[in-house]
Amino acid sequence: MSVYRSASRKRWRYDFEHCGRRHSGYCLNLDGTPAASKAQAKNAERRARTTVEVSPERSLAIATDPTLAEAMVVYSDQLAVGAHGANQRAYVRELLEWFGPAQPIKELEIRVRDYITWSRNQQIRIYTGGPAAVGIEGSAAWKQIPRKRSDATINRYLDALRKAVRLYGEQRDPATGRPRLEWLPRIPELKEGEHVPRPISDGEIERIVDASRTSWPWVADALLLASHMGFRRGEMLGITLERVDLEKRGVWLRPEDTKAGRGEFVMANRTAFEVLNRRCAQARELEIPWLFWHQRKTKDGRPAKPMPIRNIKRSWRQALKAAAVATPYRFHDAKASFVTRIAMRGKATVATIMELARHRDYKTTRRYLQVADAEKRRALESIAAPEPQSPTQRSHTRGRRRTRKSP
Repeated sequence: MSVYRSASRKRWRYDFEHCGRRHSGYCLNLDGTPAASKAQAKNAERRARTTVEVSPERSLAIATDPTLAEAMVVYSDQLAVGAHGANQRAYVRELLEWFGPAQPIKELEIRVRDYITWSRNQQIRIYTGGPAAVGIEGSAAWKQIPRKRSDATINRYLDALRKAVRLYGEQRDPATGRPRLEWLPRIPELKEGEHVPRPISDGEIERIVDASRTSWPWVADALLLASHMGFRRGEMLGITLERVDLEKRGVWLRPEDTKAGRGEFVMANRTAFEVLNRRCAQARELEIPWLFWHQRKTKDGRPAKPMPIRNIKRSWRQALKAAAVATPYRFHDAKASFVTRIAMRGKATVATIMELARHRDYKTTRRYLQVADAEKRRALESIAAPEPQSPTQRSHTRGRRRTRKSP
C-alpha cells in the first residue's frame, strides 16, 4: 500500500519504492495543508512520485548512499547535555520521523521544501509543568495552543539538519581519505522577523518585586538578578550553591549552561550580591543545593520537601497581573532592562556593554541599545517645536534685551 493513515500522528502518509529506494513522507495538498481524505492523499503521493522520477539526482542514488540517520548519529554525538542540547535532540527526533532514517542525503534538497510547508502548519506545544518523562508526544505536561510555528522556530530545525549534513560530509572516508560527501544539499534559511527587546521600566520592576515578594519570592529575586546581572532565565534557574562565589562577588556558569557554549563569570553589583547572599543562606539552612526552589505544604499544613524551579512562566504571569502591569513582558525583557540601564545611566563603552551582556555579536547588542541611543534622541529633539515659555521667562528675556548695550 503506497498511501495509508498513520494512527499515531493521525495524518496520511505515502510510502513507495523507486529505483531500489524507498520514499515516504506526509501527504500534503498544494496549499501545504495536510491531506484530509484518501483521494487527497493519493494526489499528494502522485506528485511525490513525479518529483522523484524527474529529478536528475534520483538516478545517482545507489544502495550505499549515505542516509540521514548516519548524519544524525554524527550530529548527536556533539550535542551538549543542558537544556539547549535537549531542544536539539527534539529537532533530531522530528527530522528523522518526517524524512525517515533511510532518507538519502543526496535527496534532501528535493524534500526540504515539503518539510517547511508541513512545519508551518504545525501548532505550537508549550510546557505546562509536571513530569515530562514520555517526551513531547502524549505527555500531560505539554499543551497545544492555537498558534502555528514561526519561521524563526522552523529555522532551528533546519539549522540542525544543515549542521548534521555538514558534520557528516566533513568526515573522511577511511578507505579513500576523501570527504564522505562530494557536495552538500542546499538547506534554505527562512527570513525571520527581528524582535526588538522591550525593557521593563524601573518603576514596573519595583512594582513586580513588591507584588511577588510574598506569594512568589523566587520571581522577585529572579527579576532582581536578571535586571542587575543580565542573566537569561535558564542560566539563572540552574544556579547551584557551588557556582556562587561570594568572595569574588559573582556566579560561575558552565559551558553547557550558557547559550554561547562557553564558561563565563557573571559579576554582581551591590543589589544582586545581597540577593545572592540571602538565597545562599536560605539554601544552606534547608540543606538543598539549588538557589531557586519552591516549597509547598502537605495536606496537614506542614512544609513539603523543597523542589527546584525549572520554569517560572506561570508565576511570572501571575506576578505581572498582581502588580497591575498591563504590558505582556517576557521574563527575558529583564535582560533588556539590564543592558538599557547601563547604556543610559553609566559611561560604559559599547565594548563594555557587549561584554557585560555576554553577546558574541555586536548586532545582538545593537538591538538592545535602540532605546538608549542618546544621539538619536538629540537628533529628534533638534526638530521638535520649542517649548512654550512661561510669562516670567518672557519678561526676563525682554528685560535682558532692553539692557543690552549697543556696540
